[in-house]
Amino acid sequence: MVFWRYLKNILPLFLGAGMFVFLFFPAITHAENIDSFHVVAKMRNDGTVWVSEEIAYNFGNLVRHGIFRTIQLTSEDGPRILIALTSILDEAQQPYAFTDESSARSVRWKIGDPNSTISGKKTYWLNYDVSNVIRHFDDHDEWYWNATGNEWEVPIYASDITVELPQGASVANAQAVCFAGVSGSKESECTVERTDVGFHITSLRSFQLGEGLTIAVSIPPGIVSGYAVDLPEPAQNILSFFRDFDSIFDFEIIVDFAIFVFIVFFFIFSIFRKSKVRIVIPKKLKGMPITVSYEPPEGLTPPDIGTIIDRSMDPRDMAPVLIDLAMKGYIKINYKGAKSFEFIKMRSGADLKHPAQVRIYQVLFGKEKGATPSPDKKKWWSFLVSSSVSRERVSLRALSRETSRVPGIFRSLKTEMSHYLKKQGFITKPLGVWFGQPIIYVSAFILLFIGISVESYFFVGIGFVIALITPFVRGPELLSKKGIEAFKKILGFKEYLSMVEADRLRLLNAPALKPEMFERYLPFAMIFKVEKEWAQKFEAIPLVPPQWMEGSLGTFSAVAFAGSLSSMNSSFSSAFSSASSSGGSGGGSSGGGSGGGGGGSW
Repeated sequence: MVFWRYLKNILPLFLGAGMFVFLFFPAITHAENIDSFHVVAKMRNDGTVWVSEEIAYNFGNLVRHGIFRTIQLTSEDGPRILIALTSILDEAQQPYAFTDESSARSVRWKIGDPNSTISGKKTYWLNYDVSNVIRHFDDHDEWYWNATGNEWEVPIYASDITVELPQGASVANAQAVCFAGVSGSKESECTVERTDVGFHITSLRSFQLGEGLTIAVSIPPGIVSGYAVDLPEPAQNILSFFRDFDSIFDFEIIVDFAIFVFIVFFFIFSIFRKSKVRIVIPKKLKGMPITVSYEPPEGLTPPDIGTIIDRSMDPRDMAPVLIDLAMKGYIKINYKGAKSFEFIKMRSGADLKHPAQVRIYQVLFGKEKGATPSPDKKKWWSFLVSSSVSRERVSLRALSRETSRVPGIFRSLKTEMSHYLKKQGFITKPLGVWFGQPIIYVSAFILLFIGISVESYFFVGIGFVIALITPFVRGPELLSKKGIEAFKKILGFKEYLSMVEADRLRLLNAPALKPEMFERYLPFAMIFKVEKEWAQKFEAIPLVPPQWMEGSLGTFSAVAFAGSLSSMNSSFSSAFSSASSSGGSGGGSSGGGSGGGGGGSW
C-alpha cells in the first residue's frame, strides 16, 4: 500500500514530463532542417561526373556560423573515389568562405565565417568533380551514388537529383533505380522520370536522421572510358590501416607511402589480373607440339577442365555446369530474351555427386532431403544454403540478389573443387604452402624490425603488406603426372573445338560432325570461350532446338543459340564474381554505393 501511494503521487509528474518531451522535444531537436536538397549531375565520357548540390538550409532561430558537408571517399560496395572541389557559392552565386578539413577517408568542407553568425534560411551551392566512380560490368556500366548521404544531423524535407547521361548514351537504353530510407533499405519510395538527356529522380517523402536518397544509373558498355578501379580486399585492408594514421603524415612519409602503394598496387594486380582464359601450361609441356584430340579426357567434366587449366575454379567455369545439368534432365532453362533467364526444376538432385553440380543445384533450388552431404559441413555459409526454402524455379535476376548476400559460396566451391581433383589424382598441393609461407613471414618480420630500427615507414609498410597478403596469395597448385597427361589432351581438345577451317579439319582426318555433337561438347567450348567457333562448324548442319531450353529462341541457329548461352554465361558468372552488390542489378540499397556522408551546422 505504501508503494502504491508513493507511485500515485509521482505518476502525474512522470505523465507531465512525458507530455512535455513528446510535444516540445522534436521542435528542440530539429529546430534546424534542410528544406530541400537538389542535386544536378552530369556523367562525362571520360568516366568522371560533375555534381552540383543545392542545399536550402534552414537554421530557424538558432545562431550559427554555417554548415559543414562531409562526403565519404570509400564505401563497402563501391571503389575509392576522388573528389575535386570547384566552388562553394551562396544565393547570389558569390563564393562562400570555407575551410577544407578533408582527410584520407573523406572530404569535409566547413563553410562559413567564424567571426560572424547567421540564422534563418540560407542556400549553399557545392560544385565538385568525382572520378574513379563509374563501375564496369559485363553487360552495363553503372554510376551507383548516395546522393544526399545518410549521416546528416538534421532532417531533409525534400530531395531530388537530375542526372544527365554522357554523350552517345541513349535514354531509351539506359536504366535508373532509386532507394530511399535508412542505410540498407531496399524501399523505392521515390520516382524515376526519363528526360530528354537522362533521368529526374525524386524522393516521395522526407528523411529523418540516418535516412537518405541513393540512385543507380546504368548505361550500355563502351560509352565511357575511365572505369573505376576496385582494389582487391588485401589492398583495401592496407589502405585502411594507413588511413588511421592521418595525423602523422608529413612530406617524407607521403613520398615513402606513395612508393609503397605503387609497389603494392603493381604486385597485387599482377597476381589478380583478369584474362579471358588464363591457361597455366606446365613446364614439361612448354614448347611441345599439340596433338589434336577430338574428345575430352575421359571422366573429366567441364568444371574439372576449367580448374585444371589454371588450377582454380573461376566464375566462367560455373555456367557450363548449368548446361550440363540441363542436358542431363535436372533443370530446364527458359530464355526470356534481353539476357533474362529462368531456371526450372525438372527432377530431384539428390543423386548428384560432383561438387560443382551439387553446389549449383542447391544454389538454384535449395537443399533437398537425401541430397549428397556438403564436403564442407563446417563452412558458415553451408547452413544458409541448406536451410533455404526449396523452390521449383528461380530467375537469374533473383539469383544475383541472393548470391550477393552469401559471398562465401563461390570461394568455398573453389576449395571443394581443389579437394575433389586432388582425390582424383590430377593436382597436388604446392610445396610453397608448407615451406614458402613460413619463410615469407620471417622475411616480413625482418623488414618490420629494420623499418622500426631506422624509422623508415617504407620498410615497415613493405613488411606489413607482405605479412598481410601472404594468407591470401598462393602459387598455382601443381599438376600430378596424371594431371599433366590430361592437360595434353585438354590442349588438343581445345584446338579441335576452336578450329573453323574446313580444309584443316579434313587434313587432320577429323570425325564427321553429327548434330548430337553440338550439344555434347558445347559446355566444354564455353569453358574455353570458343563456343562461337564451335557453333560455326554446325551452321550448314540441320539442328533441332534442344528440349532442355525453351523461350524466345526464334529461328534456331547454332551461332545464335551459342550467343544466347554466352550471354547467360557472363550474367551468371557476374552473380558470383561481383565482390559487391550492384544497384542496377537489383542488389542496391539506400546508403549504398559511393558518395554519401552528411553534414550539419556549426
